[in-house]
Amino acid sequence: MKKLLKLMHQNYLLRAPEGAAGADGGGADKTADLAAQVAALKAQVQALQKASQPGQPPEQKPASSKDIVDDVAKKIEAEKLAEQKSKELEAAIRFNLSAQQFVEAKKAFLSERAPRIVEEIAAKQFSTELARARSLQKNLLCDYLSEQANLEALPESLKTRAMEFKKLADDEKETRAADYWDVLTLGVDRKEVIKQAEEAQRANNGYAPRGTFVADYESRVFALGQKKEK
Repeated sequence: MKKLLKLMHQNYLLRAPEGAAGADGGGADKTADLAAQVAALKAQVQALQKASQPGQPPEQKPASSKDIVDDVAKKIEAEKLAEQKSKELEAAIRFNLSAQQFVEAKKAFLSERAPRIVEEIAAKQFSTELARARSLQKNLLCDYLSEQANLEALPESLKTRAMEFKKLADDEKETRAADYWDVLTLGVDRKEVIKQAEEAQRANNGYAPRGTFVADYESRVFALGQKKEK
């Protein structure tokens, strides 16, 4: 750019004497014309220099319809994932807060190890409450299903799922324990129902009426089977 300006200046100096020859020789007109050209070229050079300066933001192209659709879809997916994680965390916190109470209430149908499992996990450090809940569910499930009598007391639908859980790798048991937690809760409920039926039979001299607790338990197991089939 500087070389170009220098060249134009030199050209101006060389041609300037022509204008000095006299007013009647047209020198003044030529000098004025050359000055105008130099001014125009300077303006063009300045415009080019300004355009080439660093830090200028690149020209933004208008987004296509596909780009907008993809961007919206990604945002919706991220929002759904965040909502799912929030719900999982809330459920985990509720479970952790109620685990000790559950074990205490059902201790007659759980092993003597169950309360100690809850205590041990409560004393450990976990990265998240979700990780703590998974550890609790996995270890209590493994403990419950380690006793053959508990397996045999399960309805066939729950027994199948219990065997599925036992076949999982150790890390899968941890991540999927929540999916199988109802095997333990319904298994415990079944043992409680059997106990109530036996007590009712003894109280009625060997006659065991069909109590509402039996109907309630069977309806819950049936509803669970329907839900899993969907």
